Amino acid sequence: MMNGLDDFNFADYQDWAKTTAIYPDQIKGLYPLLGLVGETGEVVEKILASLHIVADASSVGEVDKEAFDKLNKIMSLLNTVKDAGKELEVLKKDIRKNGLSGINVIMSSNPEVLEDIKKELGDQQWYQAALASDWGLNLQDVAQANHDKLESRKERNVIHGSGDNR
Repeated sequence: MMNGLDDFNFADYQDWAKTTAIYPDQIKGLYPLLGLVGETGEVVEKILASLHIVADASSVGEVDKEAFDKLNKIMSLLNTVKDAGKELEVLKKDIRKNGLSGINVIMSSNPEVLEDIKKELGDQQWYQAALASDWGLNLQDVAQANHDKLESRKERNVIHGSGDNR
């Protein structure tokens, strides 16, 4: 088990993450998906609250209507992601606590499906790295902060609670 992430590698992090992955086997595969989308909604919420979008100085007096319409659509869809993430977080916590009576999630073992999922998870990692870089964050620091936060929650037996700062 890792105490810190000085010699971080993805395999160690994945093994460690399993020690904080506490949910019923019947929802294996679904629960982390709900969490991924929920956390994506939280990232969107925090970034949207921090973005300030202004017209390009070279376009003083005129903002391209097409560009403005695209931006409005982007903002609307990002707010939809944020809202869906919040709703999925509530459902995730409910099914972790109460399960899904009489329902089991069956994950595909089809090698083509697994390869497609691997590619998409890789794309998500790329975007996470790019987003962290754009915001001046180091992924090593992000992983360490996550490790420390979850270890603290595990030690205090509040891994199942709610809220970022529990």
